[in-house]
Amino acid sequence: MERKQGNEWITTGASVTGTGHIETDCPCQDAHDYLSLPNATIIGVADGLSSASHADRGAQLAVSITMSYLAAGLTKKGDQEGLLRRLAKHIRQRLHALAERENNSINEYATTLLAGIITPTSISTMLVGDGGIVIKHGDGFTTITNRPPGSYTNVVIPITSDEYKSATKIHSFPADAITGIALFSDGVESIAIQRPQEEAVPGLFDTLFTHHPSRIGITDWLTSERVNKRTDDDKTIVIATKQQGAKR
Repeated sequence: MERKQGNEWITTGASVTGTGHIETDCPCQDAHDYLSLPNATIIGVADGLSSASHADRGAQLAVSITMSYLAAGLTKKGDQEGLLRRLAKHIRQRLHALAERENNSINEYATTLLAGIITPTSISTMLVGDGGIVIKHGDGFTTITNRPPGSYTNVVIPITSDEYKSATKIHSFPADAITGIALFSDGVESIAIQRPQEEAVPGLFDTLFTHHPSRIGITDWLTSERVNKRTDDDKTIVIATKQQGAKR
């Protein structure tokens, strides 16, 4: 499904179950959604930790809250970075409440979170945990991950952790120079990120942002033999591209 923002942005995404989870009859623990508003597009991606017994529900709830909370928040005055910080706090409160109702630890709903807000003047993003964000501007890319360049280790701090602020990265960029943005779970990192430099794979993102595949096209790519040879994890990516002819 593709949704347009004021005839300027096209957004498409997909989540697929990894072969490792298919073999163990485990549900997909990734979730995503995106929503076009009159003057904004909002994106949410979450990846439930496999060690959590309700990881899939934690991810689904985090994305659902992201959609409703950001949609409501954008109708009020205030900066987008502050809105994203409040979103993280609100999601933690909702997950705590769910855990209490079900007599569980919040850690059983552990999930990462990636969120994006696109408006005519600015683009703001938040990353909590692993996964990545790639932003296309001019002939280059900005890549956001939580893994330090030169490191091959990956310690995941989910939004449910008391230490979540240490794994939270929030950025804002002027929208006029940006032509594409992608948010993806860690299952896509090995395909999308060059390591140890922590830089976007340019050929991949040039193709994605130039041709903007459909949801079916993204699903076919994520479930292809070539990709499954690289990772058996669940995989999610959401891509938003500015249409040619839109103001920059």
